Amino acid sequence: MTYWGGLPYIDTVLSSSGKLTLPRLSAQAMADKIGKDLREAADLLPVDWDNTDAGKTTLGKNQLRITKVTALGYLGKDYLYAGSPLWNRSSTGNTTFDANYCKKAADAFAELLQLVDSKQTWVRLVDFSHYSDLFYSNGGSFIPGYPESIFENPVYSSWFQGCPRGPSSIFGEENVGAGYASPNARFVQNYGMANGLPITDAASGYDPANPWVGRDPRFYHDIVIDKDQIIKGSAPADKEKYRYANLSNTGYSRDNTSIGRTGYLLRKLTPMTANNIDNYPNNYMHLSYMRLADVYLMYAEAVLQGYGSATSNGPNYMTPVAAVNKIRERAGAGDVGAAYVGDKDKFMGEIIRERAVELGFEEEFRYNDLRRWLLASQTQYREKTAIDFDRDGSGKPINIREQLLITRKFDDKNYWLPLKVSDVNLYVSFPQNPGY
Repeated sequence: MTYWGGLPYIDTVLSSSGKLTLPRLSAQAMADKIGKDLREAADLLPVDWDNTDAGKTTLGKNQLRITKVTALGYLGKDYLYAGSPLWNRSSTGNTTFDANYCKKAADAFAELLQLVDSKQTWVRLVDFSHYSDLFYSNGGSFIPGYPESIFENPVYSSWFQGCPRGPSSIFGEENVGAGYASPNARFVQNYGMANGLPITDAASGYDPANPWVGRDPRFYHDIVIDKDQIIKGSAPADKEKYRYANLSNTGYSRDNTSIGRTGYLLRKLTPMTANNIDNYPNNYMHLSYMRLADVYLMYAEAVLQGYGSATSNGPNYMTPVAAVNKIRERAGAGDVGAAYVGDKDKFMGEIIRERAVELGFEEEFRYNDLRRWLLASQTQYREKTAIDFDRDGSGKPINIREQLLITRKFDDKNYWLPLKVSDVNLYVSFPQNPGY
């Protein structure tokens, strides 16, 4: 449903001899059917398998099992997506949020979060000092994501020694077995200042001539910036030049066709020691499909759009601003600014930015968020940019400017993916998505 919209929903046993004519449902009608099943599941599942007779046979090893918390998380997400502008437009023609679906989403998320508050579940936010444990093991034997993960795929073994898409890419052809990731400089602008304000706010203290000072702590956790130390241990003389990232236009860490092409590298999903000098510790990268921080932010969005205010307590629970601040405070980032709390549209902008910062580079959150909000076709989200700069005699970055690398194509039809021609030719009531 996330990618194709409404589909036939099979909730009865099909006859082997009957004619296949199940119609495609609207996106919201399908969400209603999914919601019914998820509600039933939430009512049947335990909060913690360790506290059940069945779970005691695998006591302490039940964290990957589906629980009431999992079902409630996806129940809320199902209704939040159903209430989004894309789903609403697809089903009714309206391009606004559907407040009723958002209220249903808020109810489900509140029920989940109250289980967390009462400590009936082991699910909780990790301390920021253990933030990296959400994404990779760095040689440890634990499952990344626990105890914040609400749903993740099973882990059988640490199948990958070393992590892809990391700062190890600075070694170019010397880099053994790893790829690279150069985050879009336009996306990096989502990381605000330590005081909680976006860099576009004149009161934030952001200095375009010194753009990497005083930022949100997650900026330094996620992004490799110029002069960050890459190599930890001793290095051969010919590799010593790589010890610190040099991401200037002529730097060792910059290759405008591949490595470091945007002036940034990614470190969120891999330790800095994932390089062939520090000998690739056994890093296991494993991302959650849903984690608790995501739920707090979806709750904030659901209450805002369902009840109309950042200060509403919605279903007799916390306010949207309190939910967003809970995630920011975990990271040591500043609370949402007062000017954004009193304006619904501005606060929604902060939710959009906060989801980019907290969930960036994980799974496909950003892609699906921009689609469901009907924002993916806007130019600012289609432009991929680099930050170019030189260095003066003292090594200080100068001549800092943003360079457009590419503008991605995204037409209105691309909000939904095309179905296979062989499928849409099966029968008339199973049509293709518009525009294909």
